[in-house]
Amino acid sequence: MMFSLDDFKKNYCPFLKEPDKIVNYSEFHYEMIDLNPFDKEYANAFPDYGRYLKQYTQQGLAYTGLSEGTIYAIFGFYQLWKGNAEFFLIPSKHINRKAFVFHKVSLQFFDYVANIMELNRLQFTVCSRNIRAVKWAKSCKFIEEGILKNYGILSDDYIMFARYYEKGKKV
Repeated sequence: MMFSLDDFKKNYCPFLKEPDKIVNYSEFHYEMIDLNPFDKEYANAFPDYGRYLKQYTQQGLAYTGLSEGTIYAIFGFYQLWKGNAEFFLIPSKHINRKAFVFHKVSLQFFDYVANIMELNRLQFTVCSRNIRAVKWAKSCKFIEEGILKNYGILSDDYIMFARYYEKGKKV
């Protein structure tokens, strides 16, 4: 079974109503997003991040959450190998305005991706300095697995988070 954005929105996110929407990611979305201070610092330290993101999104699936012309988040995943995928998220500084909807969509998205791809594991890393992102990962029922020392472009420590499944069903 293939991932279908229409199927996801219709069957997993009936609460997502206009003007809030999810669309396929386009390169210009990254140019339009108003990054939060943490991600702006990261982007400034990684001058070619737009090109890196393009390669990252071409390996998997990427989407943009927006409302009334404002981008709230760019997110997606790519398969590492059968049964394992990595999630990514670039939130805007405005994401708090849609925090409840974003959180509900995220939880549905994780389970939908896991089911469609028959995942055993969905993972992502979070900079340990980004306290808000660490709290969000935990609220999404990701398990903290360990620390990647001096991992980021700014030599920060990163936390590896994962959710576990059995052939796409949450364990």
